[in-house]
Amino acid sequence: MSQKLKEILNISKIIIGFDFSKKTRSPKYVAARSVFFKAARVLTNMPYQKIADVFEKDHATVIHGIKLFDNETVHDPKMSMAYKDITESCIALYDGNEEDIRTENAIITIATLRSRNRFLTAKMDAQRISYEREIESIKSKQIEITTIYEQLDTEEKRRALYNVRTIKKVSDKMKTQVLR
Repeated sequence: MSQKLKEILNISKIIIGFDFSKKTRSPKYVAARSVFFKAARVLTNMPYQKIADVFEKDHATVIHGIKLFDNETVHDPKMSMAYKDITESCIALYDGNEEDIRTENAIITIATLRSRNRFLTAKMDAQRISYEREIESIKSKQIEITTIYEQLDTEEKRRALYNVRTIKKVSDKMKTQVLR
């Protein structure tokens, strides 16, 4: 295997986040290999068979993997970003610009941090959406309770407040017992 293919493979494994060289047809592994096949072909223009040799496959597997990437994997945001990060990292590694000293480890670190940043950003966005939905649900329940409360006469309001206070006290006692 050529040195350049080894470096592309190592960078790909780090950016994608797992060793996809395992012999399996699991969609997760197939998609990851398709990203590598596409990046290796674009970055090196090596024959399909040389790229296939990395995984002890034949050239048809690489052709199929590239087609899979172009037709399906490209629609997976995580894999699309992985492909972009792999190609950018490899191009930076091989840019030949002596003024901008870059080592393979620095490129890999940057790629890893970018990948982790995307993951954390997605996680924060999902949490924010969850909180926004919860807030909307609470606001809706608050409006519903306020509407019902306004329709009660004075005695019913007094009993409702008493019941709410009692439920709150019981709830607080249960929480302290659970925390012990």
